[in-house]
Order: sequence, then C-alpha cells, then structure tokens
Amino acid sequence: MSQTNISSQTYAMPKWQYKSAFDAAQQIYRNEGILAFYSGLTPALLGLSQLAIQFPLYETLKRGLTGSGLGEIKDCQNKTSGIIAAGFLSKIVSTSLAYPHEVIRTRLQTQQILKSSTPLYQRYTGIVQTARTIWLEEGWHALYAGFGTNLMRAVPASIATMLVYENMLSKLTELKANGERKLGW
Repeated sequence: MSQTNISSQTYAMPKWQYKSAFDAAQQIYRNEGILAFYSGLTPALLGLSQLAIQFPLYETLKRGLTGSGLGEIKDCQNKTSGIIAAGFLSKIVSTSLAYPHEVIRTRLQTQQILKSSTPLYQRYTGIVQTARTIWLEEGWHALYAGFGTNLMRAVPASIATMLVYENMLSKLTELKANGERKLGW
C-alpha cells in the first residue's frame, strides 16, 4: 500500500481490489458464487413494507389535517402545513417500524465470506438468523444503528416528495377542470 502524509499524520492508502465492474463481477462470482449477487435481496424486498405503512398513514393523516382525501383538492389555509405534518409523521412512524430490515440487509450484503476452513463461513445466513445474532450479540438497539442519520436524510426527502406530489396533483386537476370547461364537457 502506498502512504501519504497529511498534516504530519501518515495514512495508508487502500489498494483497489477491483480493476473494473466486470473484474468485480468475475471475482465475486469466482470467490463467492452466484448467490453473492443476491445477498440481502429478501430484506430489501421487505423494505417495501415501509412504503405499505407510510402511504396509507400519510393519506389518513392528510385527510385529518387538511380535510382533503386521495385526489381531492380543497382550498384551506392549513393545506401546506397539513401536508408537511402528515409527511413528517408518516415517514417517522413507517421508518421506525421497518428500519431493522435496513440493518439486516446491510449486514447480509457487506459481510466478508471467511475462508477460515474448507467450506466458506458466513456469519449471517438469513433474515431471522441475522436478526437473532444481532439481537443476542449486540442488543436490540443495534437493529437501529444509523436510524437518526437515516431520518435526517429520509424525512425531508419524504416531505418534499409529498409537497411536490400534492401540488402537481392540484395543478393537473385544475388544468383538467379548465380543459373540460372549455370543451363544454
């Protein structure tokens, strides 16, 4: 490894393991097999449960806070603040309930396959086994490692998405109504 001196501290520069994406795919296939390309797929699919919680909860909260349901546009003074509050609360609740899948998925995807003996040793082999290992060895709080950082990234993005969606829906509905009126429908 080459070294560089930054402000009187010496750091080891990493040697790149792969020369290209194709080289990476070849090495992964050769060293870990075809299943390595699918590690963490099931927990990633389980991540869709977060959306299955967030969107119905968002619509319920939005209806209660703004009086507007799915596809309905009502002019009210608290529309924007209601959308922000509904987006904020729905994202926090859904992320809180579904976040452990992120930790499990990451552990499954990033684990190193150890060549300590003839058969390759995998520390994590499945969703339940990974969750159980984390819980027993590190405690339940390890299933929420990085949760705060994730919320700081995801909540503003969710609020912005909901505001854009609601405003676009409002404009498109208004344009449709104007077009139908001009056509005499």
